[in-house]
Amino acid sequence: MTRFEKSQSSESFRLLITPNVALSARQSRLIISGLVSYGAAAALVATALGAWPVLPFFGIELMVLGIAWSIVRCRSRDFEELCVDERHVDIHLQRGHRDRSYRFLRYWTRVDLQAALWRGHPSRLHIGSHGRCVEIGHDLTEEDRIELARRLDRLLATT
Repeated sequence: MTRFEKSQSSESFRLLITPNVALSARQSRLIISGLVSYGAAAALVATALGAWPVLPFFGIELMVLGIAWSIVRCRSRDFEELCVDERHVDIHLQRGHRDRSYRFLRYWTRVDLQAALWRGHPSRLHIGSHGRCVEIGHDLTEEDRIELARRLDRLLATT
């Protein structure tokens, strides 16, 4: 999801890119609770019928499900923030537990949309200057990434 905010002056703007999260934290807890309840009921019925080896596999299944769900929830808090003022382009990235910030001089900053090396793979949108660049738009669809590259090119060219 992309949120674009332009200030009163035509020189500065702010862009926030976040992943499109389908479930809220409450909805996630409800789904996990339902899966655990259903699995526990099935494992207990199987155990009552004499298939006791089902229980360890159910425990392993719960552990894998919990790890996968925690990774998804952690990634749902990722964001990319691009703030542009009259002089600077500031980029703040949070991916997983990594938090990074970059600053470029606006006049020298360029946008580069690199086509995918293989068909079916996404393109890569880089922004940077003086040999340093940062990939942004990681969570965008291909169409949104292309539109963002065009928009940034126009907005950064107004310096």
